[in-house]
Amino acid sequence: MLVTLDPDAAAVFKAFQKADRPAYETLKGPEAREFYMQARLVSNPEPPELCSAEPLSILAVSRRDPGAHLHAEDAQDCERAFAMPGIFSR
Repeated sequence: MLVTLDPDAAAVFKAFQKADRPAYETLKGPEAREFYMQARLVSNPEPPELCSAEPLSILAVSRRDPGAHLHAEDAQDCERAFAMPGIFSR
């Protein structure tokens, strides 16, 4: 079955291919971890500092799950420049 990636996913996939790095699953554990740590900041950058977290409750079908509104610091005095995604498990 042919799968068509959305354009953003295709661009990321192409960048990984152009980097000409070995597939992690073809490497031994320590070597794969070393390659991952070298490339991690590109594919998984450090998140911005958190300036506030407001608890909230997410209504599910049969329960309420914990959550939070997370706000990242911006350059000016911890204003709420943008919200950050967050996932919390029970």
